[in-house]
Amino acid sequence: MEIIDVDLDVKALNNLYARHWLFVKNANREGWSLPLIEAMATGMSVAYSDLPVFDWAKDYKKGHIFKAGDSDSLADIFKSEFKQWKKEKGWVEAFSWKHCVDQLEKVLI
Repeated sequence: MEIIDVDLDVKALNNLYARHWLFVKNANREGWSLPLIEAMATGMSVAYSDLPVFDWAKDYKKGHIFKAGDSDSLADIFKSEFKQWKKEKGWVEAFSWKHCVDQLEKVLI
């Protein structure tokens, strides 16, 4: 998790979004969010609270809405996105005890 509070030029902004998987706008009060729009423009997954100010974003296909202040629903989004990230990286079901034992045998024998 990274909290950003600096001015970024275009190159730095592109680099920032390119190295992250999920953008979270954890708002508990009304307020428009340019970073949410920027993250959506890059095509990355976003999570934002259910405040009426974000109603415009509800049709975004990679968007997740959570109840403002509900840490459990936000945690569920994190888990779901982490699972998706692992799947896209090829790490889901990648571990195998057989492979582990085979590698260990090479070292020990």
